[in-house]
Amino acid sequence: METDRLTAVARGIGSTARVLAEAGFARTIEVLGTARAVVAGDTGLMHMAGALGVPLVGLFGPTSARDGFWCYPGEVVSLELDCAPCSRHGGARCPEAHHACMRELPVEQAWQALDRVVSR
Repeated sequence: METDRLTAVARGIGSTARVLAEAGFARTIEVLGTARAVVAGDTGLMHMAGALGVPLVGLFGPTSARDGFWCYPGEVVSLELDCAPCSRHGGARCPEAHHACMRELPVEQAWQALDRVVSR
């Protein structure tokens, strides 16, 4: 289901967007290394891309960009909520039961950040 959603988003972006679902570690590193930019949550994928020097748009909700993101080129998209960050490493459950930190991230803000990152 997640792969289907990502594929639909990539299709809407155009031929330059790629979905790396179950590609395997070596293939993922290979593709990340060719990317102009990566949009990702605070995950291993984001940190791999950053380690390769790929510009990032980091989506932060339950975690904080202050915990190591700024060593990478790019921008952070997050909300200033009283309940966030609620975790150093994220979690499957939202302590407030609403996941507002991710559900309410402005898509337009992420697009604008991506535009700035790839324009540098």
